[in-house]
Amino acid sequence: MAHRLLFAVVCMLLGALSATAGADDESSTPDERTRARLLHLVDGGILRAESRWRDGRWEIEEDGAWRPLASGSVASAPLERDVLAEARKRRTLARRRGPVEQVAAAEWMIAEGLLTEAFQLLEQVLASDRDQPEALALLHGGRIPVAVPQPPRADLSPDRLGDHYAAVLSWAAPMPLALQEMAVAALSPDPVLRAALTDGLRHPAPGTRRFSALALRRHFTGDAEPELTRRALVDIAPSVRMEAALALRELDDGEGLALCIDALQHPSTLVRTHAAQALSLMAAPQAVEPLIGALSAAGTASAGSGGRRAAVFFGTQRAFVQGFDAQVANQAAIADPIIGTVQSGASLDARVVSTGPVGTTTERRALRTALETVTGQRIGSTAAAWDRWWRREGQAWRAAHTPEVAPTTPTAEPDPSAPAFGEVW
Repeated sequence: MAHRLLFAVVCMLLGALSATAGADDESSTPDERTRARLLHLVDGGILRAESRWRDGRWEIEEDGAWRPLASGSVASAPLERDVLAEARKRRTLARRRGPVEQVAAAEWMIAEGLLTEAFQLLEQVLASDRDQPEALALLHGGRIPVAVPQPPRADLSPDRLGDHYAAVLSWAAPMPLALQEMAVAALSPDPVLRAALTDGLRHPAPGTRRFSALALRRHFTGDAEPELTRRALVDIAPSVRMEAALALRELDDGEGLALCIDALQHPSTLVRTHAAQALSLMAAPQAVEPLIGALSAAGTASAGSGGRRAAVFFGTQRAFVQGFDAQVANQAAIADPIIGTVQSGASLDARVVSTGPVGTTTERRALRTALETVTGQRIGSTAAAWDRWWRREGQAWRAAHTPEVAPTTPTAEPDPSAPAFGEVW
């Protein structure tokens, strides 16, 4: 009886193994159904398209028609939905671990053919840190299979070189930031490029202005550019102002920082707000005291004597026929309508109470954000709180963040013929 039971168990195990082998054989045969797949080619390329297996080779759908691929040209064909599911897992895990893991997840997506998802993730990384090293290394490394403008040929004349850079600016204007970073790597720093980028800062398209500021920052670090200051302080596009402020941050002589600090005293509230936002990006300790002064000034208004009085009426007026006036003549009579009016509304009496510059809520918020970014402190939402903190900690702050200046006067060498201390000639 025991032998029979053992024989039955062995037969069941052999049946299960044969069924598993049969399933493996079936899975090794390509699925003939039309599905969205990522076709990894033997030559290293990846095709992301609707595909099917027909007559021993793969076909992809293009413009409503099926185009066959060469037999043996596809190394693997995973389903798009399976790869997307794995990408979602990696993206969720990477967000918890930080930007380095996010860039690694984006690199995996690129290797699997998920370029759109990879660039979306890289955009998020660059939004939080514009100079994230791993992200810039990936974008500038030339390993991403995306068509971007190529570097100019060495034999191009200055006129042709200017046309080439103009074409690059036109291509990069509508592109997201990650693709603009890739295009920057294809530029060669030369005087013609610098002139083209300076002109690009005045272009009507915000994308062109942002790319020009980005390229100036990457290729001409330390060059004082007056137009960059104007872009950082008065440009209507926040992305352009941010790139221009980051470029000013890298000026070797600190000129950009000084210009933004001076702009805190500008008569325009908008310019002062933009200056505070730029100083927040620069994160320079020298800006703390001017920012506190600007925050105190933004919270006050100068009182003035009473001005002129004025009355204004807000309301509506409606006309109606309230009756008829009979007009009688020889053998004729006519009813002349009598028009009445009804009005409703409010009459207000106003007088100027005070005049003077008043800081807006947006300006004060920008100043507080800049102070919190530079100092790393969360003191409060009022100018008085920051003023008290500065009176208490300002001296220590200045001492801790003032760089030591090396002496410029050379030390005199001792005269070997002079007598030592205590000796007599």
